[in-house]
Amino acid sequence: MNTLLQPWFRRAPLHRPFVDVFCAAGSRSGLGALAFVLTTALTLFIPTSSAFAQVYDFESFREAVRTSAFEVQAAEARVEEARAALERNRSRVLPRLDASVGVVRNDREIQISLPEVPGISVDPPIFQYETVARASSDLRAALLEPSWFSAQFAARTRVEAAGVAVQVTADQVERLAVELFFQVAEIQAMVDAAHAVVQTRLAHHERLLAASSVGSATELQVQQALLDVMDAEAARDDLQYALDEVLRGAQRLLGADTTPILQGEPSAPPASPARDADVHLARLQRQSSESWYRSLGLDFAPRIVGSGTINYVSAPYIDSQNHAWQVGVALQWQLYAGGTRTAARREARAQLEQATLNARRLELELAIDAADGAEDIERARNERERAEARVVVANEAARLAALAFDSGMLSAEDRLDAELASVHANALATVTRLRERLAAWRVILR
Repeated sequence: MNTLLQPWFRRAPLHRPFVDVFCAAGSRSGLGALAFVLTTALTLFIPTSSAFAQVYDFESFREAVRTSAFEVQAAEARVEEARAALERNRSRVLPRLDASVGVVRNDREIQISLPEVPGISVDPPIFQYETVARASSDLRAALLEPSWFSAQFAARTRVEAAGVAVQVTADQVERLAVELFFQVAEIQAMVDAAHAVVQTRLAHHERLLAASSVGSATELQVQQALLDVMDAEAARDDLQYALDEVLRGAQRLLGADTTPILQGEPSAPPASPARDADVHLARLQRQSSESWYRSLGLDFAPRIVGSGTINYVSAPYIDSQNHAWQVGVALQWQLYAGGTRTAARREARAQLEQATLNARRLELELAIDAADGAEDIERARNERERAEARVVVANEAARLAALAFDSGMLSAEDRLDAELASVHANALATVTRLRERLAAWRVILR
């Protein structure tokens, strides 16, 4: 009973202390049934965190990571930033219209001269208050600014580069998602193999118990087999802890509140060419740096500015109304700026050199990765074919060992070795098949 129930017990991680205690003793007593009852009750009445976890298969996990990763959202925000910078640069040559309106309160001394009349006193000066209204508007526009064209081209290139950067970031997080899912699948295959090892050693332990009852096995052999079972369980638990750690990495990649559940086997990659968005991005960044470097050089050239002004003044006790307008064109040339333009141009030149070297480096890596990817796929295919051939031989050896043991021609230890070799061969075949698919995915998502 213990052999049949123990896989079910392992599904309740919160109740593992109970499982470990009763499984250790259940092989030699009737406590296995009690462990089943207690674990069932605890599983029904105590909720676990996995009940609220999101379940993903391979395709849904890739899509969820591409759309919800924080890095992709930040890259999309940088696209809006680049568009705003483009609008700001475009506004440099648009007209500027300034307007002002004001009211001023003045006091004025008014001297009134009257003819002298005997017996009549002359009044003192009269202080008169008046309100003056002023209004003006000023229109200015850059008619010719040589550096604007290069700066505008650089800004447009940055917008395009920001859009490509979103694709590059999405490809990067998708590459992480694919690597992580394959890692989960590989560790899960190892966990399943470790569980099969536990079951195999438990069966071997039970056979030794039966043999010890008739004197065909010693107590030392029985206890040694039990220790082997415990070691196998510890190894399986270590693999399960490693799997949980990788799943927490998937949680961080998704930005989720709970640890996701990744199930299913990764699919084969589509027959599509390798993505080269990162190389395209490097080229765009180089073009943007070159345009910006040229625009800073054109800052030394003069610029032509047109202006127009209209003034309006209303003063009731002086001039009833007064207005004037002015239109002009000016040539502006900044002859000296304290060295700031020269320093900015040197900085842009250094950035251009870095962008050029980065583009060359990525192009070289692209060619090297293509060759390495083909070799990795060929190597993984050969390993998978050898592992599958090994499975056929190991399974047949395990079957023959079971028949020989039932006929009394083979010892229990030899049968155990054959069964463990079959388990390991099947696990290796699963791992090599996953690694072959991962090598194909790496070629596309390099």
